[in-house]
Amino acid sequence: MKSWLLIPLVCIIFVHAHAQQNDLTDSLINRLPRVSDTEKVQVLIRLCREFSQINTKKSISYGSQALKLSRDLHYTTGISSSLLYLAHSYLIVNNKRNALNLQLQLLEVCKNNNDQEGQAQALQLIGNTYVFLGGYPEALHYLFKALTMYEHMKNPQKSSILLENIGITYQKQGNDSTALKYFLQSMRLLEQQNEKDYSDLTMTANDIAYVYKETNELNKSLQYFQKALMYAKKISGAYNAHVVSMILTNIGTLYANKKNYKQAFAYNQKTLDLAQQKNNLILKGLGFENRARIYKSMTAFDRSTHYYLKADSIFQQLNMEGRIATVLNAVAENYLSMKELNQAESYALQALKIARRGNIPEESEKALKHLIIIDKQTGNYKKALAFQEQYHSIRDTLLNKEKADQIIKLQILYETGKKQEQIEMLRIQESREEILRYVLLGCIAFLMIIGVLLYRQQQMKNRKDKMLSVSQQALIQEQLKNTRLHEQQLQHDIQSKNKELTTYALNFIQKNQLLEELKDRLADIRKNTDGALSGKLGGLQHIIRHSFNLDKDWDEFRLYFEQVHDRFFKVLNSRYPGLSNKELRLCALLKINLSTKEMASLLGISAASVKMARYRLRKKLRLDSENDLTCFMINLEKEVSEKAGEGL
Repeated sequence: MKSWLLIPLVCIIFVHAHAQQNDLTDSLINRLPRVSDTEKVQVLIRLCREFSQINTKKSISYGSQALKLSRDLHYTTGISSSLLYLAHSYLIVNNKRNALNLQLQLLEVCKNNNDQEGQAQALQLIGNTYVFLGGYPEALHYLFKALTMYEHMKNPQKSSILLENIGITYQKQGNDSTALKYFLQSMRLLEQQNEKDYSDLTMTANDIAYVYKETNELNKSLQYFQKALMYAKKISGAYNAHVVSMILTNIGTLYANKKNYKQAFAYNQKTLDLAQQKNNLILKGLGFENRARIYKSMTAFDRSTHYYLKADSIFQQLNMEGRIATVLNAVAENYLSMKELNQAESYALQALKIARRGNIPEESEKALKHLIIIDKQTGNYKKALAFQEQYHSIRDTLLNKEKADQIIKLQILYETGKKQEQIEMLRIQESREEILRYVLLGCIAFLMIIGVLLYRQQQMKNRKDKMLSVSQQALIQEQLKNTRLHEQQLQHDIQSKNKELTTYALNFIQKNQLLEELKDRLADIRKNTDGALSGKLGGLQHIIRHSFNLDKDWDEFRLYFEQVHDRFFKVLNSRYPGLSNKELRLCALLKINLSTKEMASLLGISAASVKMARYRLRKKLRLDSENDLTCFMINLEKEVSEKAGEGL
């Protein structure tokens, strides 16, 4: 029951906060390009935090960026915060392996920075993650360590939260008596504070009430539920109504369990009144659903069905498929209890359809169970068998998922356990080395006190300086050698690419010359031919002429060219933006020092046209007759290379 009661609180908070978060995240995203360094890290962390409730994929992306940038900047505060919020986002998407690894990293960072409060927080997070994994001994180990640190720091508020976490861990193991002991300690600490945290007080009182409910001490359970309600009403902020509604529902459920239906309905009505006052449809729907459950426990199935359908109407408006499937299954169960099989079948089929659409296997399983019972009772064994097969398929899927989750949990526990062992071994080794260092330093100090003369000390210093100088020289020589090797490799790469470029251009020229020769021969043949064959030869000549104008070869040539001379076209375009594509091609051919005839073959034009093109290009570049175009192109590249070197 406890897990169901918490669902509305989470849902409502999410819906209420979503619109405000959109405005904030848009503002942060717009700010991101305008900031840098540590300020950018802070914006990325804020985005990670804000998106964690509305888009976990983006949250993880921003958190990862913040972590990388923080590490690049050696920004320790950013590293800690990034690890914290990124781990939180991974927990939301149920990726406990990554969450736990990040939390363990956070613990090491805080230890290295001697951040006591950060260590305690990391220990608490690790402990709670182990609770999710079912590693309760490991969880208690970390939670007790965190509690010890908070008690040492005299932080009662944090200590009370740790006591509650420890209580929850024992409760998950079925140890209610020990859980109750820690919950009561947490409550005492919280009540002793001058400034009360009513949220923590509410949840701790609620935890105590549940333990008493589980141990069937209903009067004590009611006492603490009432205390939780008192504190819930004092919570400030937008979510007061949600918490109050949760506690009212808990109290009403407890009265229903005690068969005190009058009080159960009274508290249910308070929930509905609060929903009406706050104009909150989710609370209203859940209130109707809770009322339906009370009537169901009274076996008043007609009234129960009436309120289930009122809840369904609200959930339909809100498109809450999970709650719709649950309610429709409950209605089907009511009709089964009343032996109205047609109605039961209708609602079970609706529940099955919605559960499948919403990928809610638990509700699909429940609906199929109802349909099997209905078909058996109506004698339709063929349909019952078909539903039985579907039911077993879903059961197998759920069991396989359970097993897979358990295997993953065990694997994570094993991996983290091994990592912790390795860390502990390294820590022991470091401790031993540190002791050894201290011993050696003590011996040296002792020897220096009793016998080392200043002269020998100076000699030792001179020798060390000399060795350091030799080492530095060797290091410099090695660096120079590596630099020369790197430059030689770069030069070799450039030469290879130049050869490839020249080879490509020559192949291109040969192809064009071949096409030109073929065109001329076809022209000769065509002179001595007439009729249909002459037309076909003319078509071939047209195809050959057209091939001179295709741009595909030029695109490939440009690709090779830019691999060797990557800044050439950029500089030309920046200095002479009016150059056409044909003129850029001519510049590239001039750069690789082709002859006029070779350029004519490549461009598919006559040598005279190339000369004219060179003349026009010279005018566009505003060069007088004394400046050679080829030299100009070579000098332009040298100028680009020299400027690039100055930039470095």
